[in-house]
Amino acid sequence: LNLLGLAIDRRVDGSPISVLHLVTASSRLAVVVSEWGDPLDRVWRSSVIHAIRADARWCLCCNGRAIRLVDAQRTWSREYLEFDCLMLGRERSAQLVFWTVLRAAAFAGEPPLIDRVVDLSHRHGVQVCRVLGDGVLEALALLAGTLASRQREAAMPRHHTAMPVLFEQSLTVCYRVL
Repeated sequence: LNLLGLAIDRRVDGSPISVLHLVTASSRLAVVVSEWGDPLDRVWRSSVIHAIRADARWCLCCNGRAIRLVDAQRTWSREYLEFDCLMLGRERSAQLVFWTVLRAAAFAGEPPLIDRVVDLSHRHGVQVCRVLGDGVLEALALLAGTLASRQREAAMPRHHTAMPVLFEQSLTVCYRVL
């Protein structure tokens, strides 16, 4: 591990998981290995606990089929980055992303590369939500306007539908389409 810039600080062998506390030049990382194919959601709690014990922000979990990076500081989000091991063996682009974000150097620096990746990912998510939100509002206005004009064309004053009801119906249609 020293060739990779990692040193083992502590090892905990247990059942059903084994844990390594790793140290890089400037940070710490917990590694949790569970039984083959065991769902990684099941080891989330113990992985966060081990990361806290190791004073590590990040925890790497592996079940032989997937490798998951968990943020042990922002536990409320339950966000993670996961790699399918089968895909890693076949896809060059997945290997490049894996190496870029999970090598020891990605956890070093100020701020660490992995933190910058998370920040950029969150910014991108906000931008996507904003674009989708704008598109939904535009679609709602168009749909509600179309429904209102159809109602006027039908000229049925007894069954006049108020704009809030048309908006609600438009919202239902929009979200069903999405």
